[in-house]
Amino acid sequence: MLSGQFLHIHTGPGKQHDRTYGSLCAPTVTANDLCIRDLGYFHLKDLQYIQDKEAYYISRIKSNTRIYQKNPNPDYFQDGRIKKGTEYIQIDMEALMNSLQPGQTCEIADAYVGMIDKVPARVIVHRLTKEQQQKRLQDQTVREKKKGMKYSARSKRLSGINVYMTNTPTDIVPMRQVHDWYSLRWQIEILFKTWKSFFHIHHCKK
Repeated sequence: MLSGQFLHIHTGPGKQHDRTYGSLCAPTVTANDLCIRDLGYFHLKDLQYIQDKEAYYISRIKSNTRIYQKNPNPDYFQDGRIKKGTEYIQIDMEALMNSLQPGQTCEIADAYVGMIDKVPARVIVHRLTKEQQQKRLQDQTVREKKKGMKYSARSKRLSGINVYMTNTPTDIVPMRQVHDWYSLRWQIEILFKTWKSFFHIHHCKK
């Protein structure tokens, strides 16, 4: 984004999932890169790979993803090993959402994301305004009709928050700047919309 140059150009079927392409791009990540990923590219193994490459990421989290914190008082076996089922405590995201005022943001500093992967990260939760949540619910209704899909009741209840995960240091990307950094991704969306308007790239020619 800083150079204005394209690092990846890929064409494929419109129905191909974005996540597949995100995994293909992962090996080109180098140290200190910042990868910004939307929900279509959300894949915990890719984010862990970016972390292992000593690079950084900011990503939205899907509403059905489990988020944990370490249990300060786990149960132990007699040999000193922690009983697996007591090592982490799952965070109740609905309760957390309801504890926030519209427009309020909070951070879960030492979080672990994913039921299996448990990727360590900062998790930032932002409560939408009533107007923003209503707009999101309307968009979900349109998407359900257009794509013949159905959002779960829990997903609709959690439509009132945006949840991000990042491994960026707090002194470089403070909590209140995470959304602003993530929003840089819209430059890509604006570019695609421009191409569609002027070059009609969304139409296939026989």
